[in-house]
Amino acid sequence: MKLSRWLASTVATLVLAAPASAARIPTADESAALNGLIAKIDAECTLAEHSVSLPLVTDDGTWGRVTAGCGDASQGGAAFRGRGVWAHRSSATATDWAIVGSTEASRIPPCSGKNGLLELVPEAVVRDLREECAGPPSGYRPSPDLVFSVFRNATHEYDSIGASIYLSSKSEVNGGGFGLFSIDRTGPPTASGSKPKLRDMTRAFGKPRRTRCGATWTKLALKATACASGAVTKLTMGEPWRLSPDSEDREHPANAYVRVGDTIELAHYLDPQLAKLGADQRFRLAKLRIGSADVTATVVTRAGRITAFETSIKQRH
Repeated sequence: MKLSRWLASTVATLVLAAPASAARIPTADESAALNGLIAKIDAECTLAEHSVSLPLVTDDGTWGRVTAGCGDASQGGAAFRGRGVWAHRSSATATDWAIVGSTEASRIPPCSGKNGLLELVPEAVVRDLREECAGPPSGYRPSPDLVFSVFRNATHEYDSIGASIYLSSKSEVNGGGFGLFSIDRTGPPTASGSKPKLRDMTRAFGKPRRTRCGATWTKLALKATACASGAVTKLTMGEPWRLSPDSEDREHPANAYVRVGDTIELAHYLDPQLAKLGADQRFRLAKLRIGSADVTATVVTRAGRITAFETSIKQRH
């Protein structure tokens, strides 16, 4: 076996073996160093809003990442500018933090070529610090990238849309494409409606392994309860599914996503909507009335870690 092929195989094995909780909360000194680095490259913001995400570091403390955002919400998403810093130091006790690569956080950076993220930062580190990249021919990496989103519409800013829940997949496992499944009152063609069927999930994620009332996408850590009628009544997501931040939280738009496998302490640090998340519980994230359904999103914890995200769908008669 050629050395390059052996290295690629070894790196892939290490990436798959890396625990979801490899990222940790930085110390005060580490946070100060990372924020100092981003201040050096972050251009002056004259727009209405300016935010800096909470830094993350790898478990061994040698890599870190932080993001800054700047924009004007009244002008829409296109008005926002984002900058991210990837930094490295020689050891967990060294002070020689140096910028390895910066990216525009408002878009997905390329994996290879000029400024290719994986040419600057090891893929295992990209995974640990909750980022991704894209580009031919391999699609999105690290793969799979799986996101669970809960849109409450609590401020009624988007009454024409209403509340909704989304599951999205950017995954080589799923043919390298983008899979989207939603529980949404608007229905087809862009959504599954408030009476989702197993066929809607099959269109999004491919054919599952079936049992009497269950459907499992093993490589996507996704399970659905759907009996003879095909109506989906429950969803369960395991590692490495990530929870999208609250879309109406204007102060923390750039924070890294919390994901299954994280410690409760890390979840508290990254996501204000999980501030009251406790050990060994089923924490109700949201209870929503979506079209004809009552939909409840739940975070499940055990032994100090997040073990699953769940969604139940109950039709009103």
